Amino acid sequence: MKIQSLSIVVPTHGCMNQCKFCVSRMHKEEYKDLISSGDYFHKESYKNRMAFARDNGCNTVMLTGQGEPQQNMAFISDFAKMNSELAMPFRNIEIQTTGAKIDEYTLNCLRNNGITTISVSVSCLNNDEINTDIINGGHTRINLKWLCSTIKEYGMNLRLSLNVTKWIYLYEEPKGEYEPIFEYCSNVLGADQITFRKMYTDGSATPQTKWIDENNVKTTSYFGGLNDYILKNGRYLDTLEYGSKRYSVMGMSTVIDEDCMAKSEEKQSWKYLILRPNCKLYTQWDDKGSLLF
Repeated sequence: MKIQSLSIVVPTHGCMNQCKFCVSRMHKEEYKDLISSGDYFHKESYKNRMAFARDNGCNTVMLTGQGEPQQNMAFISDFAKMNSELAMPFRNIEIQTTGAKIDEYTLNCLRNNGITTISVSVSCLNNDEINTDIINGGHTRINLKWLCSTIKEYGMNLRLSLNVTKWIYLYEEPKGEYEPIFEYCSNVLGADQITFRKMYTDGSATPQTKWIDENNVKTTSYFGGLNDYILKNGRYLDTLEYGSKRYSVMGMSTVIDEDCMAKSEEKQSWKYLILRPNCKLYTQWDDKGSLLF
């Protein structure tokens, strides 16, 4: 099977954020952190799993986790070294972040460790106060315009991963449902790529599921209209390994992710593999039984 990307779970002690929709907070996971020990055997085990993904045609690494990856810059440096030791190192290295506590020093370190794309998770595009409140209760203010422009200044690609709820864009005048979002991403924030992410719930009674239910868009009509807009105003580029179609809209690579937890049963590839700090590979975020090896 083809593998679209390898998700590297960066070891952290908790998360600086408390995203109101956070999937990780819907369930408790316990995976022993072995890679941080520096033990030779564990490092070789870890690199073996990375090499497996490369052997199966995976070209992209996504640094992510249950905390913000930038909470453990030492591990990111260790990862870069382990990657360089592979027979075929990953060249396309991405990081998923809300941008909390990222400054110019952090961006410089990320670039020096081979990061090529920063994917910024955004909950409200045009209001930093609301965006920060949804992400961490307003404790760590995120200046989205500054973050996006500085990422571009450092020569890295900027992807905006839009968490689609009723807060994603605050309309000041009736300009339509979708065009202002694309215009803002392109003209104001300078995005190279955008992904629209459908909110995931597991049907539980957690505060996160409740928040999503109360703040979600009408998913069928919203994403149906979004698809129509992209088909009308975009240009088809290609189809990703997992089946999602990619379009160019206003000069930005655009993808709709309606299966962020990779739950679709009809697939001929893995959307991602997950390499956890216990040095083992999994195919699902929320199921230990998805252990691959």
